[in-house]
Amino acid sequence: MKRWLFIFLTGFFGGLTVLAQSLPISKNEMRVTTDITLASKYMLDGFQVGGDHPVWQLAGKVDLYDTGFAFMAWTAIQVERSNKQFDEQDLFLLYSKDFLQDKSYTLNFHGYYDYWMFPNTDPVVDEFGETVSTSVKQGNKFQLGFSLPKLISIADSFLIPSYNAYHWLYFAQDREDLDQSGTYHELLAEYYKPTPIFIPGATYQYAGGTSSINYHEGAFDVDPGWSHSTASIVAGVYALKSIFTISLNHQWSFEETVNPENEFWSTFSYIKKF
Repeated sequence: MKRWLFIFLTGFFGGLTVLAQSLPISKNEMRVTTDITLASKYMLDGFQVGGDHPVWQLAGKVDLYDTGFAFMAWTAIQVERSNKQFDEQDLFLLYSKDFLQDKSYTLNFHGYYDYWMFPNTDPVVDEFGETVSTSVKQGNKFQLGFSLPKLISIADSFLIPSYNAYHWLYFAQDREDLDQSGTYHELLAEYYKPTPIFIPGATYQYAGGTSSINYHEGAFDVDPGWSHSTASIVAGVYALKSIFTISLNHQWSFEETVNPENEFWSTFSYIKKF
């Protein structure tokens, strides 16, 4: 797939969004969310993308709450433009739905399909300096998972355990003989709790964190095994009809072919819902 396919998919999802807006559903069942995030570095599934450089991460999402489906366009833009080969563009079809909501073991089932590409991919050259490939780095990613959002009650909130499986479908240089597809698994725990309001003008504040441990099966030619573990501290404020969040994140890297060292990074996000 080349750049024209990304343009086609953008138009396709855009058409679905217009169609969704014409459906006979109430205003409370439709949400548009925009997210502007500045991250001190880009970490993804244990991999460091683009080195120790800050990155803008921008998203626009349309939710159809009665179905559980959402469409999202996402991009990562390297602040250091000499690093633009690591810019990324993604299109998502997402799903998330709670089942057995009247039970203590309420089950959330979630998943997504992601078409991703690096539009400024550098040409591949051989040892003689000859150009071997000018294909754009691109691929597909699938995710399925479940969580138990009401199972473990702690201090008037809930510790939420999750399991997620991610599968990449990727052929380097668009060549089937260079198949680097693979799966990785994630065990995740999340906890968030409202906090007393101390910021003027805020209507709601919360704090919490996440922790995960991850197993890679060998995508992108990495060595299979327990690859990394992460921990994050997160805080958020609802103010000015917007949401402001900040996070501090640490990764312990176990497998050098995924990432050779531990990592620390931070994010600041501005989120607006319409």
